[in-house]
Amino acid sequence: MMFVAKPDTALWYAQEEKGRTGPDAHSHYWFRMQRDEVARLLKHRDAKPTDTQLSAASKLLEGITGLAWPSDRIQDLLCLYPRLRIAIAFESDLEVELSNAAGHFFLGTSWPTFGDNIDAKAWLAVLQQQAVLMGYTKVSSKKRR
Repeated sequence: MMFVAKPDTALWYAQEEKGRTGPDAHSHYWFRMQRDEVARLLKHRDAKPTDTQLSAASKLLEGITGLAWPSDRIQDLLCLYPRLRIAIAFESDLEVELSNAAGHFFLGTSWPTFGDNIDAKAWLAVLQQQAVLMGYTKVSSKKRR
């Protein structure tokens, strides 16, 4: 999943590990998960989604963002977010991956979650305005899921 923690998160977990050295250093599950995720991504770095997978991702993104995602636009996103390309190829957690990639692509933020305590409709409207300025097309609400 394309989740980016704040720098103080790593320091907080490292503080929990204080005093550990050698193979036990940074053995906290958070650090292990990060190492495992990087290893998994590197193992599949050449994965390429099929046309069917790309089409499904395009439809899902349209439903999430309210924007049209023709194949050239999906390719733009995949060029900048290789983790997303791998996720689509392996069909893992696509809604989260697609949402966060779209949020970051257009606004430089993650997709809002309940804990963010913001007006999600207002945020989506800003995302769509930015997307239109970048040449994307808003779809009618009838087409959205």
